[in-house]
Amino acid sequence: MLESYDAKLTEERDKSLYRDKGKRSTTIKTVYGEVSYSRKVYQTKLPDGRKAHVYLPDEAMHMDKIGMISTTLAEKIAMAVTGSSYC
Repeated sequence: MLESYDAKLTEERDKSLYRDKGKRSTTIKTVYGEVSYSRKVYQTKLPDGRKAHVYLPDEAMHMDKIGMISTTLAEKIAMAVTGSSYC
């Protein structure tokens, strides 16, 4: 599903703003297990002229993740750590 959405965004992107730099594989750890998928990375220019690499699906879906861990899993880890005693 994520890869299909990435393909749709690839066709709809502004090619003058986002230069295709190929695909990258990634894995996100979630409370339901690991999710592996490939997505395209694009090179763009920031307002200050510097180059940046972006993933359009991440931006479009406002994917919240801390490193490669979903925020839901990070919250569960934090609750487990703070809720248990050190004794």
